[in-house]
Amino acid sequence: MPLPISAEFLKLCGRAGLNSRIVGGALSNPGNWPWQVYVQTTDARGISYACGGSLISKQWVMTAAHCLIDRIANLTKVYLGLQTLSGPNPNAVVKDVVSAVTHPQFNSSGVLDHDIAVIKMADTVTYSSYIQPVCLAKSNSTIDSGQSSWVAGWGLLQQGGSSLSNTLQELCVPVVEDADCSSLLRLNIPKNILCAGSVGGEGICQGDSGGALVVKQGTTWIQTGIVSGSVGCALQDKPALYAEVAEFQAWIQGHEWGASCPHSFVGAFKLQFDMSWTPVDDLEKKDAELAIMDKLLSQQMASPSSAALNFKGLTE
Repeated sequence: MPLPISAEFLKLCGRAGLNSRIVGGALSNPGNWPWQVYVQTTDARGISYACGGSLISKQWVMTAAHCLIDRIANLTKVYLGLQTLSGPNPNAVVKDVVSAVTHPQFNSSGVLDHDIAVIKMADTVTYSSYIQPVCLAKSNSTIDSGQSSWVAGWGLLQQGGSSLSNTLQELCVPVVEDADCSSLLRLNIPKNILCAGSVGGEGICQGDSGGALVVKQGTTWIQTGIVSGSVGCALQDKPALYAEVAEFQAWIQGHEWGASCPHSFVGAFKLQFDMSWTPVDDLEKKDAELAIMDKLLSQQMASPSSAALNFKGLTE
């Protein structure tokens, strides 16, 4: 049975006291996105993969389900308060993982559906200006087309790149109406997926999967989406796909009491970190299931010659 949401916790979630960003996208400053998590997973062959995630309580992280498929939970590491992959990171900590749960209806065929998972860390984190939980959009929340949203990650800086971004990147993207998104991508968009993206040149790419799409309501940041997929990286008129958090509130709270925002937004959302350690940048894949998704989308889309469903990274 999930724990009740405490009033004290609601005072903490979604606070980014060091964040003064309003518009634009660039290198992120330390503390801008204190819920942002770097998730490093490993498969049975010993190959490592990079994804993002968001802190939703002192012991739980939320990410994309496809980031955890065929991964070994006790080899997964979660990095919080991280700014650069090479350091120094005086505000960062790394946590072991004891369990991970993907949504039972996750479908990796075609457009990823129910692409959500939660990770339980081995022990709790201590909140600071650089490590804070994000609020989660309540069930039945609505968000208007054109609403400015933010996404952050260490993903590739360009399509076909070979290295993750060393420094956390941030980007402002508008929400795209479902019907427009379906038309632009020539895909049927499930109800639990939302679309967001700019006109081209900036967007997500490999390595950003699982990260949070957030909107600001008053002084509170609310997570509305989880980075799931995109057609290429930051291509013109190709918005990215995000698992819609509000659609999964019941499932999330079945595993954790993660912060539900105190009100729906309307129309607007233990080991100490080793400074000498560098997360792997020589990954066989920068994210999960790329080859599989490329093949599926090439079979599914009307004219897919240059359109393949890739996963995540911020492109400038």
